[in-house]
Amino acid sequence: MKPNLSPTPKAHDAPVPAIVPVDVRKVWDDFKPRLQELCESYDTGWRPEDVYHLALLERVAVYHDPGSPGNYAVMRLRDDYGVTVLFIWIVIGQGDVIGRYQDELARIAREAGARRIVFESPRKGFFRLEGWKPYMTIFHRDTEA
Repeated sequence: MKPNLSPTPKAHDAPVPAIVPVDVRKVWDDFKPRLQELCESYDTGWRPEDVYHLALLERVAVYHDPGSPGNYAVMRLRDDYGVTVLFIWIVIGQGDVIGRYQDELARIAREAGARRIVFESPRKGFFRLEGWKPYMTIFHRDTEA
């Protein structure tokens, strides 16, 4: 299923960090070493080339924050027990990247028809983020308040 995750510009008073979909081929020289570092730091079970391949097949969407070099997210839509979710597969960046982009991810999810955002991680960092709760040891955040 091709992810329909294109952002729609939205007017508001305070600027929200903008993550935008990118062609993986245009960011690969910067993105690949960051993916490789992630693979070497954690037992990911995948290689950077897997991300590249899935992005070219449009099975995943690669997002980037042009204002914060090195901040990337890889996501796709999936069905979790009859509920469409925006699955955040990979997040790379400095600082609290998920916390920083929570509102933007919720907007992307809603516009794509997802009722929930899911991010799976062996780390416990999501316990400190508002709105995220354990779900079968998978973290999710509802897009509807």
